[in-house]
Amino acid sequence: MDSFIRYLFNKRKRKPLQSEIVQLRQKWKNEFEQKIREAKKNQIGFNDEIRKFYQDNKTLIEDENEYVLLHNNFQSQNIIVKEESGLIKINGFVDFDYWNVGSRAQDFIKIDYWTLKPLNYPSLYNAFYGAYSKYFKVNNDFKKKIELFKLIWLLDQYNFESVLMKKSDQKELTDSARNSIENYLFEIKTIIL
Repeated sequence: MDSFIRYLFNKRKRKPLQSEIVQLRQKWKNEFEQKIREAKKNQIGFNDEIRKFYQDNKTLIEDENEYVLLHNNFQSQNIIVKEESGLIKINGFVDFDYWNVGSRAQDFIKIDYWTLKPLNYPSLYNAFYGAYSKYFKVNNDFKKKIELFKLIWLLDQYNFESVLMKKSDQKELTDSARNSIENYLFEIKTIIL
């Protein structure tokens, strides 16, 4: 394990090779295409709008030239916080089971979907983005990139729940899947429309 960690840190010290950048861009493009085809099979109903949003914004991914180690599962239960004088301070993160290498924007997908939006707690939102913006720029392009990666993730979730609903004969599972699908569709529409 130590040699693997050293490998990651050494890899991080250098700029990625052009071939590595091309591979990641192709991976994201292939992933999007696969998920949109699957969503079409699952009768998502607005493939053209999804494709247009992707086409209009894909340069944000294509222009990516810095890749980082991602936590890839920021959710409230994975963030250690402390309240001081009415402000929430982030003290640490746990649960790196889904770590990966990718664009910084990818780490914002789940924190936004599972924690920041549902809680509607501006202090937590400001603490998270405020701390991050001290080290890296959080501008409109970065936020649009988050939306683009979130769209890919939401399509994946939509597809998973659609298959689960089709295969299940248990009412509780199909009701849960139906509710999840409705939530994912709402979020997808919010992004693309």
